[in-house]
Amino acid sequence: MSIISHLRQVSVKQLKQFDADPSAAYSLILGDSLSSVRNTSQELQNWKAKNALILLKVSKAGELDNLNPEDRLVFEKAHLEFGSIVQRSVSRGRYSPPEAPRKEPGLSLEKSWHGIHYVLTGAAEGGRPPLSWTVLGDKEIPDTGKLMGYGPAHALTAEQVDSVSKAIARFTKEKFRRGFNLKAMKTAQIYAVSSIGDVEYIWTYFQKLKAFYLQATKQHNGLLSYFD
Repeated sequence: MSIISHLRQVSVKQLKQFDADPSAAYSLILGDSLSSVRNTSQELQNWKAKNALILLKVSKAGELDNLNPEDRLVFEKAHLEFGSIVQRSVSRGRYSPPEAPRKEPGLSLEKSWHGIHYVLTGAAEGGRPPLSWTVLGDKEIPDTGKLMGYGPAHALTAEQVDSVSKAIARFTKEKFRRGFNLKAMKTAQIYAVSSIGDVEYIWTYFQKLKAFYLQATKQHNGLLSYFD
């Protein structure tokens, strides 16, 4: 399963709403699928609580073969329950009604996100703002319901968006290529980077990203960043 990065423009009014009610951000992100995600999240939490003891035993044993026969049967039953939860989640997603069209412009960076972040910052994680905000955002929006599989969404204010836009505008193709150090990126385990040819793929999405930030700046919008 791929890890995909998404950016979405939001108004200043919406950002204030997210401060007051973080769940509003996830309602916006997940749309019609929110109910399904919440159901699955609750089922998984219940499953973990119910099977905490056997999961601890498996962890301590290291391998299933080290469990006694009775505990192995308990684990196998728990494993079947977990599979049923996953199957129901897939079915909900497959047959859920289509989401309503999004009003705010959005951009998917697909699998280029980690490569872009590295080229801009020289690091797999973190880095110096405003470049470090470009893909990952800044302020975390609490995900108390554990709705997002790859961590909570992050937000940028309109002022931060403007500073990012100006910073990334300075990256020409030549400068971008200089930051693409294949050996270092492999060592840092940059996601979806395996050959020198990947620089073209990443540059293509970076061009879209620059245009997206420029558009957001002109609209005086903030941004949400998240992964699925």
